Parts: sequence; C-alpha cells; structure tokens
Amino acid sequence: METVVSRSKPLCAAEAGASPTRTSSQHWHAKKIFLGVTMAAALTLAFAGTASAHVEPSPSEVQAGSTQTVAFTVEHGCGESPLTQVEMQLPAGLTAVSVPETPQGWTGTVTDSVVTFQGGPQPAHEEIEFAIQATFPDAAGTMLGFPTIETCEQGTVEWIQPVVSGEEEPEFPAPTVTLTPGVAVTAAEGNAVAPESSAAAEGAEPSVGKNESDSEEASTTKAAETSDASSTNFLPYALIGLIGGAALVIAVTMMRKRKAADTPPAE
Repeated sequence: METVVSRSKPLCAAEAGASPTRTSSQHWHAKKIFLGVTMAAALTLAFAGTASAHVEPSPSEVQAGSTQTVAFTVEHGCGESPLTQVEMQLPAGLTAVSVPETPQGWTGTVTDSVVTFQGGPQPAHEEIEFAIQATFPDAAGTMLGFPTIETCEQGTVEWIQPVVSGEEEPEFPAPTVTLTPGVAVTAAEGNAVAPESSAAAEGAEPSVGKNESDSEEASTTKAAETSDASSTNFLPYALIGLIGGAALVIAVTMMRKRKAADTPPAE
C-alpha cells in the first residue's frame, strides 16, 4: 500500500523557479528614493533658472559726474513664486536719487540709501523693469554695485555678490554700473579748432586789405574828380581864349584887306 505524503506549505518562489516579489515596505522605500531624486532634480533646475535670470542695469556704463536714469530689469521671480518687492542698496557717492516712474501697480520710495519697489504680484516668469535717477560720482573707472533683494510670495533671491573686474562672475551678482570718463578735448581736436580761428583771422585780413584798397580807390577817384573839376573849370577860359584868338586873326586879316583897298595903285 502506497503512502502519499502531502505538503501543507506551498513551494517558495525560489523553489518554484519564479523571481522573488517585493514586499510593501520595499515598494515604499523605492518610492521614497524616486521622489527624493525627482525633488532634487526639480530644485536644481529651479535654482539654475533663477541664478541665470540676473538683475540687469541699462545702461551698464554711465559717464562719471553726470545725472542719468538707469533701469534695472528683474528677469525672474523666486523659482515659481511671483515677485512682490524689490529692495536695492544704493552705492556710496550717489546723490539726488529719485524714482522717475514705476510700473503699473507698483510704488517706489527712497529711504536713506535704499530704494524699495512694492506691488504686483509679478508673474514669476515675466520680467519687470524698475528705474532710478541719480547724479553719479565723478570717479571714472569705478564699478558701482547695487545689491538687490527680490521678495516673492514664497521665498527671496539675493543678488548681493560683488562683481570684480577681470574675475569670473559670481552665481548671484549684484547689478553693477561702470563709470566712464567724460568727453575730453584731445590735442588733435584742439588743433582742429585752431584753423577755424585762423580762418576767421584770415577772413578778417582780406577785410583790412579791402578797406585799404577801398581807401586807395576812393583817393584815386577823388583825385580824378578833382582833376576833372579842374579841367572843367579851365575849359571856359580856354574856349574864351580860342574865340578871342580867332577874332583877333579875323580882325587883322580884315584890316590888311581894307588897307590894301585904300592904297592907290602905283603910277
């Protein structure tokens, strides 16, 4: 008689030749790792986008000692959060600072050495421009930084790292304006002005020569007029003399004829 032995436990997956299955805890652990990697990638992209969206001044170069209006373009909000405030630290040496105009729905105030713009909210992916007017210091070659802080509905972005000429730009650079020399008159330009003066002087010289020529011409004309006048005054006397001489000749001729007529012929 055969004895049949039955197993009460099912074969495990390994014994059955099937691949092992994950427990619920293993699934949750894998899910957390996936979410963590995804969040890290998203944050990296968000910060990379924010860092590349600078606050740019226009113009970025201003003549030293001049009064100019400079516009600062905020290119991005705080990641995905809309912009609601911009604070800008003014550099030393700036005077007569004012806010000429503001975007619609925004206000601008100057307090001590800080300009504050409030309003919005400005969509995170839309740029906005804020302008200030000021008299810049007379220090050509100087780079003036305007450390700026963006405040959004959620979070802030600080553009406060100084920019140094000749060095690599930092990750969050402060907006920077460079002061340029004024328009100087060079030696060449100075010499270029001299011929104009010389030309003016030369232009005056012919005038003097012309006056002298006019004087000589006037003198000659006057002498000619005097000569003509003298000739004119002498003419009557000359005519009288000619007439008198002719009359004398006629009279002498008639006398000779009469004398010849009165003389008897010789016998």
